[in-house]
Order: sequence, then C-alpha cells, then structure tokens
Amino acid sequence: MALPLGEILDRKFKIVKVLGEGGMGTVYKVELLDRPGNYCAVKELLINPSTSEEERKTAIERFNKEIDLLFGLKHPRIPSFMLSFQERGNYYFVMEFVPGKSLDKILEENKGPLNEEDVIKWMMQVCEALTYIHSRNPPIILRDLKPGNVMLTDSGDVQLIDFGIARRFDPNKRTNTENLGTISYASPEHLGSITDRGQRRSAQNPGKLVQTDARSDIYSLGATMYHLLTNYEPDPIQTPATGSILAKNPRLRTVRVNNTVICPIEQVIIKAMQQNPAQRFQSAEAMRTALQHCLPNFAPPTTVQIPAVASSNATVLVQSSGLICPKCGFQNRPGAKFCKRDGQPLLHGATTVPPQPRVPLPAPRQPIQAQPAQPRPIVPQPIRARPVAVSTPPAGDPAAAYRLGLQYLNNKNFAESVNQFKRALAFGNPSYDVLYNLGRAYRQYGQSAREKDRKL
Repeated sequence: MALPLGEILDRKFKIVKVLGEGGMGTVYKVELLDRPGNYCAVKELLINPSTSEEERKTAIERFNKEIDLLFGLKHPRIPSFMLSFQERGNYYFVMEFVPGKSLDKILEENKGPLNEEDVIKWMMQVCEALTYIHSRNPPIILRDLKPGNVMLTDSGDVQLIDFGIARRFDPNKRTNTENLGTISYASPEHLGSITDRGQRRSAQNPGKLVQTDARSDIYSLGATMYHLLTNYEPDPIQTPATGSILAKNPRLRTVRVNNTVICPIEQVIIKAMQQNPAQRFQSAEAMRTALQHCLPNFAPPTTVQIPAVASSNATVLVQSSGLICPKCGFQNRPGAKFCKRDGQPLLHGATTVPPQPRVPLPAPRQPIQAQPAQPRPIVPQPIRARPVAVSTPPAGDPAAAYRLGLQYLNNKNFAESVNQFKRALAFGNPSYDVLYNLGRAYRQYGQSAREKDRKL
C-alpha cells in the first residue's frame, strides 16, 4: 500500500505524488525539504508481511541489484541514481525525477495509433540508450522494455525507466535464473525457450533453452513499436505477418519498389520481432540506422527498401550508407557482396531483393477492416480487441499451465490465472516464478474484488 502524501522520508524528502505502483515496488515524486521546488523520484521496495523469508531475501537481492546497475550508469537517456537508504525496515533509493508522460499514457490519451515519424524518432533515442547499456562490460539487458517504461519529457526527449528486472549478461550461463517481465513484449527466449519456425511448444517439444541477451531487448523494442503504431498490444511470442501492421494502421508510410508496395517501418518491426535471435537486428545501433532510413525526408522513397525477413540471408537495404549485415549488424560499404566482419553474403540493389508478398496499397479513408491481417490459426487475437484465445494445456504439463496462467493474468482474468498457477504447482513445478505469479494473481484478484465492492 502506498504511503500517504506529505510523509517525510529520510528527513529529507516529502512525498507529493504517487507516480506508479507495481508488483515489486511503489515510485513517489518527492520534494527536497532543503530545496523547495526541486524534485526527485523515490522507489520503495514492497514486501508483503506474509512473504516467506526466502522470498523476502530474493526481493531484497533484486532491489540491491537494481541499485548496483543504476549506480554505474551515466547517460542522458537514463535517469541518474542519487542515493539509497532504509527506514522503518523498508528499502528505498532516490533517483533523478523525469518530468513528462510515459508512452503508454500518451497512447491511452491519443485513443489511436501515434504519429509514425514521432515514434521513429523516439525509438531512435531508445536505441541510443540500449546501445549504451549493451556496451557495458558485462552488457546490461533491460528485459522489460515496453511503452510504460519509456518516458517522454516536455522537450521531446526520451528516458528509459525501471531497471527492476534488468540483469548483467553472463556468457557462462545457458539460461536465465528468472524469467520475469511483461508477456506481450517479452522475447521467446525471455519467456523460457525458442522453437523452430512453424513449431509449437509442448511437453514433447519444450524448445531450445537460451539466455536473454541484447537481441532480447531488440525484440521488445519491436513489440513496443507495434503497440505504439497500431494501438494493439502485440500477440505474445508471435512475429507479425507481412501486411498485418499496415492493415491495422493504413496511414503508415509506404513506398513502391518494382511494382511491390513496401511499408518500411513494418519491415523493421518484423525483423526486430523474429523468433530466432539470429534473424533480428544484431545490435541496437543497427536497428537505429534502419529506423533512420524510415524517416520520410532521409532518402528518396524509391531507393529505400527494408525487405521482410524470411531467412537469415535477408538484408536491410539503404541508399548511401551501405548494407547492414543481417548476422552481425555491421554496416558495409555500398555495393559490397560479403560482410567485411563475418563474410555473410549480402544482397544489394533493389532488383536483387528476394520476392516479397504483394500488399495492396490502401485507398484513402478506407476502413481498417478492408485489409484484414493474414489469418494465422495458432495466433491469439489482439488482447485489447477481443479475448485471447487460449487452449487447455496438456494434462500433467506444468510449463503449459504456467504459460496459460500468465496469459490469463495479462488479460486480467485473475480467477482463472490463479487456477492455472495452482495446476502448475499440482503438476510438480514449485518454482519461484510460479509462486511469485500466483501471489500476483491473488493480489490483483483481491484488488479487483474490492473495487467492485466500492462500485456496488
């Protein structure tokens, strides 16, 4: 429960506003008592009194890890860490206050897709921040990139917030210790494993266990752009079909190359959200370059093409800055046939691009329903448009029950999510992730019940 307004913390900070509450903490806007009119942000660690000693210890360790990560970061796109303290048994840290609104709040107020050019410029700034944290030694993986964790200031600058589940990349580890995050924006490897194209996860085919790396944040960035440009949350662990993003937002810019209509920003999103990390942009800088070439005035439209990624051999084409290798992200000289860094074959010239599916050019003022997305039976429907189609997990499969529980939790069906997490426990999967999310489901179910009582 949030502290009351006017509360004094550490004899220095006066709470003036609750900025946000989540499953792991509460963030307050506070005023410095010795400098009236100057503000900071204070994050409080939330620990339920009924939490076991082991879970309490884990939560404190995660909180301290966030402090350690922020302490070493100095970048204009990341709020600066100031200090940490304890008070009455609770844990806090203070950081720079970012005035403005989160992108999910801006999207909610806009009641529709955001302006394409604005989104491209904002995401280029996000790429700058990602390039910085990914270049640390060891690299830092954000793991929870989404519209709600990107702040836009009044001056139009972007800031990344909430490093609560960020982690340092460990090359000696094969998998993640914890798979936390927001399911709609999390990469397949973040949620547990990756599978080959056309395959579904099951007890017999659990997929390949891998560790999240910088390319996991690339997937989340693509999913974030999908949401901002369509006003639909992306379907969990799904790569958008060619033409599906343009169908949801026909106002997106298109170009015609060889009698084929191409939506450059859609192709960037599709590449970023590939299931296989090797087929995504291999660095945030490579994605920033691709986004830059999607700006309408950057290069002549007839020479800009970013083809859909159907294989690891597909190459992002730009006019004068050379070819970006799909494998390592290195930008080669114009006309190069092979990547200078790793020898990967490159495609050059618009006439050598692999054949692309033709996407009809939308007529002016044509309703979105006139160009429906290509049907994919195994893909759940967009969460905000209609209920997510979920299937009954195979009997005795704890992993399937756990994933189904996450889907129900994300869809705010708290009662059913509790049942699925209980099934996962009954099937013999008493992991921390299951217990933690079961607690989240119980807590949010209780909150929703109280809200209904107040309305009645």
